[in-house]
Amino acid sequence: MVVGASMNCPYCGAELRDGVRYCTACGAAVNGISADSELRVKPRNHVAVILTCMLVIGIVGGSCMGLHLRQVLSHFVSAHSEHAIVLNVAAAGWDTDNGASRVPIHITGKTIDGITVDRIEFVASDGSGINLIQGVYTLEAAGSPIAADGTIYQIPCTSATLVLDDAFAMGETMIWPSLQNRIRFSPSAPLMPPM
Repeated sequence: MVVGASMNCPYCGAELRDGVRYCTACGAAVNGISADSELRVKPRNHVAVILTCMLVIGIVGGSCMGLHLRQVLSHFVSAHSEHAIVLNVAAAGWDTDNGASRVPIHITGKTIDGITVDRIEFVASDGSGINLIQGVYTLEAAGSPIAADGTIYQIPCTSATLVLDDAFAMGETMIWPSLQNRIRFSPSAPLMPPM
C-alpha cells in the first residue's frame, strides 16, 4: 500500500478511504479496494463528453439547416418578387407623355401560389405599367387608349399567354417580344372632334 495515495470510486469518482467496502457517495460496493490495487478506474466525465457531442452536432446541424433555409428563402423571395413587364404597344398619335390615356390590359391567370388573378392594368405608350410575380397569365387589350386630341382607336382581338417562372432573376424587367406587332391600334372615328 502506498502511503498518502488516494483512491476513487470506480462508479462515481468520489474519493475513498483505503479499505472501505462501499462508496460513501454512491453506495456502490468497492469491496475493500486499496490505493495500491491494480484495479484503478479514473473518474468518468460523462457530462463533458455529452456536452462536446451536443456542441459538435449543433454546429454541423445548424450550418446545414442555415444553408437550407437560406436557399428556401432565396427561392421564395425570387418567386414572389415582381417583374416589370414591358409591352410593345403602338398607335399613331398616341403618346401618354403628351396627355393621351393609357391602354387597359386585362390580365387573367394564376400566380405561383395558385392565387387567381383577374385585373386590369393600364399601360403607357412606352409599354410600362404591368408588374407580375411568377405565374401563368393571359393578357389582352381591354379597351382603347384615347389620344390627346380625342382620337379613339380600334382594339385588336388579340391575347397572349405569358409564363413567368424561376428562369427570371428577382425583379427582372421583361420586354415581351411575343406581343410585338400584335397589339397595334388603328384610329377609328373620334367620338368628339378635336378641339
